[in-house]
Amino acid sequence: MTAQRRNVFRMLESLPAVFDLRDMEIFLGLSRKTATQYCWRWSSQEFIRSAGPKTGVFFNLVRDRNADAHEREAVEKAIRNPVVVIGASALHEHGWTTQMSRRTEIAVAVNRENQSFPVVDTVSAVPRSLRWFSAVFPRSKPGAGGYRVAPPEFALVDAVMWGDRFRSLPKARQEELRAANRTIWSPDPDDIDVDADPEEAVSRILAAGEALGADRERLLGYIEGIDALSDAAAAAAGEGMHP
Repeated sequence: MTAQRRNVFRMLESLPAVFDLRDMEIFLGLSRKTATQYCWRWSSQEFIRSAGPKTGVFFNLVRDRNADAHEREAVEKAIRNPVVVIGASALHEHGWTTQMSRRTEIAVAVNRENQSFPVVDTVSAVPRSLRWFSAVFPRSKPGAGGYRVAPPEFALVDAVMWGDRFRSLPKARQEELRAANRTIWSPDPDDIDVDADPEEAVSRILAAGEALGADRERLLGYIEGIDALSDAAAAAAGEGMHP
């Protein structure tokens, strides 16, 4: 092994498994320009791997070849806003669907003034308001990969609302969001299988819908399409007609 390569390994071994240019400035004492040049060189040599365009975050393959094990760290370093797992990822983890997403589906907290954020290659990320997060995040629980995971009823309501909004967009905008990994799964009712007391499940879904501002009639119509919940949803719809 050449002295130059030994030096590269020593440098990378002194960096975390997930790092950014600021880490290189702190740990290695490099200028931003030099750090950028090193990252370009190390990427071409496959010593590191970019977490995604415009993230400025890298997986240190000298420290750990299994970059996927550090996805959450990369997301936190790239985005720096609160995130929570939603969509197919949350519904599958809770056992409410057998469908799986190729990418971890997450919601990112944003404010009205700034809704932009970089996206790590292995996730699909959508913006959600601070009001949405105030309803969902306190109810979330630790889950796979070290993420916080939304409760299944909130993930389902959010997915239904997202699907309605997404389908209303122009086709060109839909394709743009898909290409940028800024979409989540929109399930059909027959994709959902709830192994819980039907009345309790419907009550939880409707309460989540109220917290997120969903249209109750639209939500009831969706729930009635879920085989295990159809009778309980119809009963809840009937009760709503007679306060």
